[in-house]
Amino acid sequence: MDAYHMPLLSIANSIGTPLRIDQNNVNRVKLGQASICVALDVLKPVRDKVWVAFEEEESDVIVEGFWQPISYDYYPSYCSDCCYLGHNAAVCKRMEDIKGMQLKPGLMWHGEGSSG
Repeated sequence: MDAYHMPLLSIANSIGTPLRIDQNNVNRVKLGQASICVALDVLKPVRDKVWVAFEEEESDVIVEGFWQPISYDYYPSYCSDCCYLGHNAAVCKRMEDIKGMQLKPGLMWHGEGSSG
């Protein structure tokens, strides 16, 4: 990557792990927006903006900055109940099935690998 792409990678690093920069940005064809493929941790909250600061070269003192909005082409839902991508806990069928199961009186359920 050349110095031209360093600010883009810096912004992408604040969101997740940059994987690749869109060819339109690499070739400097589409300069009105930047598209970067970033690996995200679905357990962390999604950022909708990032602070972009400008520093003086000699002193590294921040002289100004702005909030840059971030949009995602695709962000999968994550279910904290069953740990699958594609739906969230509010509509999880697996947990719905488990909640619907009832034990007969006098029986005790032991989880997998437990003794007793």
